[in-house]
Amino acid sequence: MFDPVPSFEKLKYSEEKERELLLFKKGVIETCAKYNVDCTNRFTIIWDCCDLLEHEIDNNQGKIWKETKTCGIEPIEKVQDLMQLLSYTVGDTGLLFDDTGKVLEIPDFDNWQSTEKSYKSFGNAIHMRYVSMLELFRIRKKLHSHIYNKVRFEITGNKENEISNAIKIILKSLSKEGICNENQMSNIKSGFNRIGDEHFLKLVIPLYIFLALTCYRDKEFSLEKFYKSIKRNKSKLKKDKNSIYSNYRMMDAILNATSEVGLYEENYFYFSPHYILEILKNNHNIQISDYDMEKMLNICYASFIAPDMQKELMEFEYKIGKFKIGEILNAFRIVFEAQASDFTNDIKTKGIFKALRLLYSKEFIDQIFDITLCAEELCNKYALIPYNKDKYSPKEYNIIKKNLLQEYAPDYWELSTEFFWLLTGYTPVSGWNNDENKCKSLYGLFDICLKEAWSKNMIHMYEFRPSDKHRISNSIDIVGDTLKVKRLIIEQIEKNPDVLKEIIKNFNADEKLKSHAISIYSKNINGKTKFKSLKYAKDIIEDEIVRQYVEIAGIQMYSKIFSAIVKFSDCLWLIPDLDKI
Repeated sequence: MFDPVPSFEKLKYSEEKERELLLFKKGVIETCAKYNVDCTNRFTIIWDCCDLLEHEIDNNQGKIWKETKTCGIEPIEKVQDLMQLLSYTVGDTGLLFDDTGKVLEIPDFDNWQSTEKSYKSFGNAIHMRYVSMLELFRIRKKLHSHIYNKVRFEITGNKENEISNAIKIILKSLSKEGICNENQMSNIKSGFNRIGDEHFLKLVIPLYIFLALTCYRDKEFSLEKFYKSIKRNKSKLKKDKNSIYSNYRMMDAILNATSEVGLYEENYFYFSPHYILEILKNNHNIQISDYDMEKMLNICYASFIAPDMQKELMEFEYKIGKFKIGEILNAFRIVFEAQASDFTNDIKTKGIFKALRLLYSKEFIDQIFDITLCAEELCNKYALIPYNKDKYSPKEYNIIKKNLLQEYAPDYWELSTEFFWLLTGYTPVSGWNNDENKCKSLYGLFDICLKEAWSKNMIHMYEFRPSDKHRISNSIDIVGDTLKVKRLIIEQIEKNPDVLKEIIKNFNADEKLKSHAISIYSKNINGKTKFKSLKYAKDIIEDEIVRQYVEIAGIQMYSKIFSAIVKFSDCLWLIPDLDKI
């Protein structure tokens, strides 16, 4: 893999910065050459990366893993390189590419910091998508326990009433949109009545209802069926275009309905070893080599599925105080898993008190106020919860736990939406990211960056360029001819998809694009089509030809990127089968 974007903060001197940026640019260009990626402009790079990535995955039948010197396995080099090149090229905010998408001779320093931030956000999003898969696996483990230990998880009366009332409201809301009917309510409720008041229920309510209304629409939906459904390679969802749109519409309505009821609005904090290790490394000035960092992270993630791997984690010599990093990470894991525990109600998780004492006494968070005390007591210096107190009260344990979770959890992540993409394998459809929270996903980041790249490029002019001729002319001939252009171009592209690749090569020059688009159109249509408005509206027809090519190329670009991400995700993060572990 080529080196990532150089750190904006670490490099102090202009000569060093220029040298590092030129080396980075060289790495990008050489990687393009290595895999025969067309670097005419950023859009041809994106186009080829997506094609090659999918082709490589298909050729290997999704088996893209290889043994490494660190821990376990990782994707093969070509797949890693192409995914990195795709992430960087989409994320560039003007460091290597100008406003028309052309590669700059010298990197633009002014856009360095924003590009580095954008590029890093993709890395964090990929890690968070992996965390989402592990959360889904952990939920499957919980459901596994519910199914095979029925007596242990009995429901309380109050919780049953709360869930029943919420489900009634949700289904009433969905029935208004014609998505479900009252007869399906009893089937959906039956699974909830088995789960009880487990906190993880809040994460899967939208998914549970969605799968109940799709996979088993005409059958009784049970907890056992839900357990089997939340496993990517067991999905029974249809893949035809109409079902994708209807399923997305259904999931969107369910998310909105469940959000209004407030069943899963409470903060849920995700355990990300990558995020925690970065904080520990920076705050405690630990010198960890990249090799060992990668190895520790791989073991951390592997221990989600194979708890025995935790022993291997303890072998690392890196310490904070007298505690090894493995012990500290394990303590964090326990705290995150016990986040729903309320110590005042005597609900305990194995090892939780030891984990809280270790993390607090070693000052992984600042000394905190006991907010349960009255105002007068808060003014007293003893209102702080001491680091080395002999015994903490249940209220103090709860306060310490809450502060640790808030300090060491990554930013809010729309887990319900991530679960939907992970399980269905759908690429996002139009309007999927209207809600701000949904933009905090891997798809959302690509979407935001693509729109930024599109708006900088002159192609945007063809989509929204005002024209006096367009405004004053309501001629039926012109309307009919512009519709004819669209139909003919779509037919042409269906016969020869490579036409779009030729068009995006010329994105970086206004007149060149226009003349090239018209020549391609004329060559393929062979002059058979006659436009009634051509004599008095030639410019309008020519602009419409370019606009249609640009619009279809943009749609195809989005489709390619999202399809490549889905395929890449499918290879990396299938939900394991608990019965075989």
